Amino acid sequence: MLANGSHLPPSVLAVDVLAKYVQARPQNANLRVDKRIRCIVHAAFTASRCSFRILVVEDNAINQKVIGIILREAGFKVDVASHRDQAVKVQRSEPYDLILMDLQMPVMDGWEATRRIRELPQPQPVIVAVTADVVDQVREECLKAGMDDYLSKPFTRDQLLAIVRSVQKGREGADRVLKAS
Repeated sequence: MLANGSHLPPSVLAVDVLAKYVQARPQNANLRVDKRIRCIVHAAFTASRCSFRILVVEDNAINQKVIGIILREAGFKVDVASHRDQAVKVQRSEPYDLILMDLQMPVMDGWEATRRIRELPQPQPVIVAVTADVVDQVREECLKAGMDDYLSKPFTRDQLLAIVRSVQKGREGADRVLKAS
């Protein structure tokens, strides 16, 4: 907590600490200390992302790997469920902040899984539909089923990370409001 009572994510604090340290250190400072400081800052930055939990619900193994690699390389904690029934069970036991939900999968479709997750008496995740369907009607069906957003396949790394960071930023803002009240 800061002196004014506000909360900042560790990543912001870590970057500020590093910037002040680099500006204040003498030119002949010990490089070994610099490396330790960078490691601490990196750890704080990564920790802020790792506390944000993402569940990828996707039946295609290649898509699972690609999405997982992109998000893990960006520092996020990612778990994968191969079908909707598994996603509902996992969300019930270990709530996630964000669920990336493929719509067309065996066992239970993404709309039904979302409805079931929305019925759970616990903190609700943001659910983003991930599908190759680009018809406006599908987008509206997703929103009616309780999904919060829509990402159309194929998507770029930047598009995926933009939506994830947007959700994370919204969650961090909500956490700060809750802690302040």
